[in-house]
Amino acid sequence: MKLFVLGIIASVAVPLSSFAWNNHEVESIAVVADPIPTPIREEVIPTPTPTVEPVVEPEPVPVVQPAPAPAPVTYAPITLADLANFVPQSASLTSQPRGWTVVNLNTNFIAGASTHVVGGSLFGRSAEVRFTPHGYDWNYGDGGAQTTSVSGARWDALGLREFSPTSPSHIYGSEGSFTTTVSARYGAEYRVGGGAWIPASGEVSSSATTTVVIVQSADTVLAARDCTAGRTAPGC
Repeated sequence: MKLFVLGIIASVAVPLSSFAWNNHEVESIAVVADPIPTPIREEVIPTPTPTVEPVVEPEPVPVVQPAPAPAPVTYAPITLADLANFVPQSASLTSQPRGWTVVNLNTNFIAGASTHVVGGSLFGRSAEVRFTPHGYDWNYGDGGAQTTSVSGARWDALGLREFSPTSPSHIYGSEGSFTTTVSARYGAEYRVGGGAWIPASGEVSSSATTTVVIVQSADTVLAARDCTAGRTAPGC
């Protein structure tokens, strides 16, 4: 009697053989079974931690402040002494009758002056002074003098007869040669570098202008008619 022993050997193939067991011949058969599967170990793959880049704050953009406006140039109050280098124009001077007159009659005087601008330098900068006539100082050469606010005008322009009194007129009481002078008194305004006009306190006088007047006596006579119309009339 033969006994068969089935041996299952895992993963090893054993050749066929026989052996005696309990006086019986035993024939063994080796059966190669499928290998026992190696258990699969689950490998835990760690989830990669995301790399967090550091937040780089942008550098602040410097704010460029506009340059402050230059402070306006200021000056101490200007006086007429500061304007001494700015010389106003002299007034013109004429008389009626021109160059002569009659004792004890009005002699009419006319000065000519107007507003004008004189350029120059003030505090090292370009400057201008504007002179405006305010009055006139008269000296008639015989001890008489006066100040007027007007320059005078011709008799015909004023609609007056010859030898009529006017604001600047003067009466000479004696014959002779007299030198009459007039100076214009100006108010002054100045400006520096083309700025606004600024008035200066006080007045400045121009240099004197002169004229010579010959004073003569005249006799009153009767004329037949107007000597202006006919110089040949009796008495003219």
